[in-house]
Amino acid sequence: WLGAQRMLRVRGRDVAVYVFLGCLAATSVATGAIASRHLSPASAEAVSTMLGRLEQVQALPNVLLPDEHGRGAPLLARTQHREAVVVFYGADCKSCGNLLPRMVKAFGASGRLLVVARAGEDPREVRARLDDLGLHGVGFVLDKFAALEKDARIDVLPTMFRIDSEGRVLERIEGENPYVFQRLLRRFDGGVYRRVVNRTIDDVHWER
Repeated sequence: WLGAQRMLRVRGRDVAVYVFLGCLAATSVATGAIASRHLSPASAEAVSTMLGRLEQVQALPNVLLPDEHGRGAPLLARTQHREAVVVFYGADCKSCGNLLPRMVKAFGASGRLLVVARAGEDPREVRARLDDLGLHGVGFVLDKFAALEKDARIDVLPTMFRIDSEGRVLERIEGENPYVFQRLLRRFDGGVYRRVVNRTIDDVHWER
C-alpha cells in the first residue's frame, strides 16, 4: 500500500511537469506567431543584418579595384606585403578625416596602406578632401560596385582591416579610436613598431 502511494505521488509530479512543459510550448508558439505578424520587413532586415555581422569575416575578396584614374588591379595586387591595412573611407566621414592622417604617417611610406572609397563616392570629391587633409600624394581605390564592401560587411566608417598576403583578416577595427589604433600598430607584422616614442593621442610617433 505504501509503495502504491509513492507511485501515485511520483506520477502526480510527472503530470504537473508535463502540464508545465505543455504550457511553455504553447506560449512559445503563440509568441512566435505574434512576432511573425507584427515584425515589419525593415525590422526583419535589420535583425538579419545584425546576425550577419556576428559572423566574422575570414578574408577580403580579391576583387578588381580601379584607382582614381581608372586603372584597375585586384586587391591583393595592391597589397603586396606580408601584412597590409585596408581602410574604408568616405569623403563626408569626419572620423575618417581625423584618423587617416595618422594612418598615412604610420603606414603610407611603406606602401602597406590601401584607402578604399566606398561605392557611390565621387573620386574628384575624395581627392579634394584628401588634399585638404594635406594628403596630396596619397592614392585611393574605388569599390565601384560595392563588392568589397558587401563581403566585408561594412556599415561603419572608418573600418580598417589588417590582412595578410592572402587577404585573410587578422584584425578588424571600426570607428575612430586612437587607443585601438595603437594596438593595431603594436600587432602589425609581428611587432615591427616596437616602441611608442610619443604617447599623445593626436600625434602618435612610432619607431621600428
